[in-house]
Amino acid sequence: MATMDRAPSVILGLCSFTHDSSAALLVDGELIGFVEEERLSQHKHTKDYPGHAVEWLLDEARLTAADVDAVAYNFQPAHYLAESPAAPAPVSVADDA
Repeated sequence: MATMDRAPSVILGLCSFTHDSSAALLVDGELIGFVEEERLSQHKHTKDYPGHAVEWLLDEARLTAADVDAVAYNFQPAHYLAESPAAPAPVSVADDA
């Protein structure tokens, strides 16, 4: 069996603050798992952040949040989250020039 000389690429995909929040996990481009938050929270069609789903996926893959290289979101976050009442207010960075 070949050994890897690099850490695997780990991408966490999120869908939240909209109908049926969920999470997906990819390792080296392979889908490891996908789960809707409602399956774990027992709250049908939840719009909440998929914390249970993220925790379950990472646990099943024997990974931690520190192992995640990138997080992908299913919308343009700055635009979508600015309109979501559940999201915190956007932070702007002032130009010091």
